[in-house]
Amino acid sequence: MRRASARVGISQTAAALTVGLLLATILAPPALAADRTRPRVSGVRMTRLYFSPNGDGVAEYSYVWFRASERARVSAYVSRSARTPIIRTLARNRAMAAGRCLVPWNGRDAANNVVADGWYLVRLYVKDYSGNRAGRYPYTLWVCVDTARPNLERAWAAISPFSPNARPDGYKDRTAIRSKVSEGGHVALTITGKGHTRSWPHVGRRAGTSQIIWNGRDQAGYRVPDGYYTAVVRFHDWAGNNSVPLTQTVRLRVDTTPPSVTNVRVNTATPYEPDGNNDTATVYFTTSEKASYAYSIWNPFWTYLKGRSMSSLAPGNHATSWDAKQRVGSTDVVVPNGRYPIRLVLRDAAGNARVTTPRFTIKSYYLVCVDPGHGGKNGVYDSGAVGPTGYKESVANFDMGYYRLRPLLEAIPESSANGYPVKVLMTRAQERIPSMTLAKRSWIANYRGANIFVSIHCNAAGGSAHGSETFYYRTAEKSTAAQSAYLATMIQRKTVARTSRYNRGVKTASFYVLRRTRMPAALHEAAFISNRTEERLLKSTAFRRSVAQGVRDGIVAYFQRYP
Repeated sequence: MRRASARVGISQTAAALTVGLLLATILAPPALAADRTRPRVSGVRMTRLYFSPNGDGVAEYSYVWFRASERARVSAYVSRSARTPIIRTLARNRAMAAGRCLVPWNGRDAANNVVADGWYLVRLYVKDYSGNRAGRYPYTLWVCVDTARPNLERAWAAISPFSPNARPDGYKDRTAIRSKVSEGGHVALTITGKGHTRSWPHVGRRAGTSQIIWNGRDQAGYRVPDGYYTAVVRFHDWAGNNSVPLTQTVRLRVDTTPPSVTNVRVNTATPYEPDGNNDTATVYFTTSEKASYAYSIWNPFWTYLKGRSMSSLAPGNHATSWDAKQRVGSTDVVVPNGRYPIRLVLRDAAGNARVTTPRFTIKSYYLVCVDPGHGGKNGVYDSGAVGPTGYKESVANFDMGYYRLRPLLEAIPESSANGYPVKVLMTRAQERIPSMTLAKRSWIANYRGANIFVSIHCNAAGGSAHGSETFYYRTAEKSTAAQSAYLATMIQRKTVARTSRYNRGVKTASFYVLRRTRMPAALHEAAFISNRTEERLLKSTAFRRSVAQGVRDGIVAYFQRYP
């Protein structure tokens, strides 16, 4: 009985102990965990690298700015360098929440006096509540205290007046407002006038001379009207100190109106007559304002002949003369009949240009460019077609053009050519010229401004083909197509009458020399050198002379129709 009671008591005691241990475990406070993680700090910087604690309300403070990953204790100290004493304690173990953190400095020392101008070292210490330091300990920053006012030495306009045209022409379309300052900082520019405004409120610039470009448009992008405008330049340094003087003013003028050129007239020049009258071509004109002046003279096919420019031309009446000559090799020769454009360009101080192009009428002589086909091409001799017995086309062409046609043209009486002499320009003056090219043939005629171009050839085809034909080039691009057609028609009609050969007619073709010459042009095929009968005729001096006489007659008829 006693043993049973003892066993019951032991069981009750064990149960009580077990329950007590469970309650102690549940109700006991948790054990503290060890924190060895460093706080993360990022973006450490001074909000102002330069500031001016001078009491003007601008840039009075600079802040130490950073971002912390958790709650931290912060200390910050200011000194002149790492080896000099601390002059101001900005924070000492100051508690700061996680996130963005700011520590201000008002530029004063521990005695609340403004520190001297110069650079200062700020050391930042950050650690969490467990005493773990941030990655860098300390962070070092530099900041500059600057209370001295900078100098705005001068301001001026690079170009005034200027011409911001709707379609920029590359001449004074923009201007630059320049300023010279003693140190780096921010320039503010405001341009006003005629109810329009354009401003640049905050433009960073280094010490020295800098500029701001203005294209003549307001803040909304519209072109401003002509007139005077006022540009006001302001400047403050990086620390916010305003300049001395506070502003500089620049006067600008916008001018998009070209100068006027009036009373333009030209005389008719007759430089080939040895009478001394009207030997010089002159253009007269009147200008409304001072301007630079340039002129260029061209032949009727827009080949440049000569020109000149002048830096300044006063307002009033002016005249420009030309002796009606062009440089050919090392000599000056009188130009042939034609209307020669003179391009006058007057440009005012703002860059606006007035261009007018009157034309000189020159009455001197007719110039006929005669082109004996073949004879040379791209560095080698070009014989052209060869007849059954070996007679070369180049030989026949040169004889008909140089020895037969040239003297006949030069002998045309003035009474048969509207009172003018006829001169001849040959594309080649010898039978073999290997350096000759098709491009050179047309260039010679275009450069000299020949009145007409005639190319002499012999045809070639099957043995039975015979007769003569004449070609011209017809296209909308060539304004002389009608004159070319008439020239070809007259040459074909007159040569057939002289030679009694079969008339193959007038045709169109895109031959290079016809396509690239700018004056009325025709290419005459005298006969078929591939035909035995006509080859024999081509060997005959009398036949070649008859061909030349027919071409001459056709040219005379052309000049009578188109004087």
